[in-house]
Amino acid sequence: MKKVLAVVMCVILALALPLVATAAGGNKGPTNEKDIKINEIPMEVSVLPVEIHEGDEVEITFTVPRSGSGWEYGEIFGLTNPETVFDEETCMYITTAMIDTSIAGPLDIVFNFIMSAGKSHIRFASIFEASVVILGETKTSNITYYWNQDFSDNYTGWISGTITLDSSAALFEGSSGGIGPLSFFDGSNDVWTGDWYSSIKVYLDPELTAEGQGFEYIVSVNNESGSYLDEYGFSFTAGPSYITAGCISLTDTVNITTPGWYTLQHFFYDNGGVLFVDMKLIAPDTSLALDVTIDTTYLIPSDVSGNRYAKFTSLTDSNGILVDDFQRYSIP
Repeated sequence: MKKVLAVVMCVILALALPLVATAAGGNKGPTNEKDIKINEIPMEVSVLPVEIHEGDEVEITFTVPRSGSGWEYGEIFGLTNPETVFDEETCMYITTAMIDTSIAGPLDIVFNFIMSAGKSHIRFASIFEASVVILGETKTSNITYYWNQDFSDNYTGWISGTITLDSSAALFEGSSGGIGPLSFFDGSNDVWTGDWYSSIKVYLDPELTAEGQGFEYIVSVNNESGSYLDEYGFSFTAGPSYITAGCISLTDTVNITTPGWYTLQHFFYDNGGVLFVDMKLIAPDTSLALDVTIDTTYLIPSDVSGNRYAKFTSLTDSNGILVDDFQRYSIP
């Protein structure tokens, strides 16, 4: 019944508007564009973020009440694939479109919705203008992977400790002495080939780790002759309701209370001829839980060459450690 009434109301409104317009403007009609009367009508627009990322799919909706006997688009800018439907029950024109996020930078969005009321040349206009910033992505598309392991069907390259594949991840357990699995990535490297990253994800849950238990995760580099030079590691020790994370031999720590997949990232880079190491603990929401920079004083390439190994030590967590996405890569 509501739908029938709504349709009737739309028909009455569509028929009535031209009559009112004719009475007001006479039968002569406008003599030039200045005689066209334009009335504004309200428009509802879905909430639009101030910033969105390049390539994201973002839909925006414009809802305009029917105020004329016919409609036409005005200007559309910054939108792609617009589609308009008329809802007879609400007497609303509903237009959905995608935000054009193909190019990073400021984006102006303009949407003019224009309806005409027959011979009267009265027009009803609703105008929306907004600006958003399309954030360019990092150079992830240009990443060069030297080792990229997701543990979906194997744990190739890892030795020592006990390793079990577990739901597209791997469960690492330590020996009686706490020695855990070790990997040489794509091979021990005796040449400095440029700045490089290593990262691995670990699942941390304070509720599942007994107090006092934990592990260390270490990545090492070689000297100029391809032998062991030094190593840089994260440490994790469970407290009563948290896990304390830090960097080995450093005082920076943070207490983790939220369970989830955390990324342990090392970045080895040339800073004016000296090896620097950035160590980042990245939370599940991509925020930085820990961010430490180490000045090693090792000269490149006379003191240091490339990567050696990644290993888990002091692995005393009785439940083991779930790991995933083990990588070594560079970004131009």
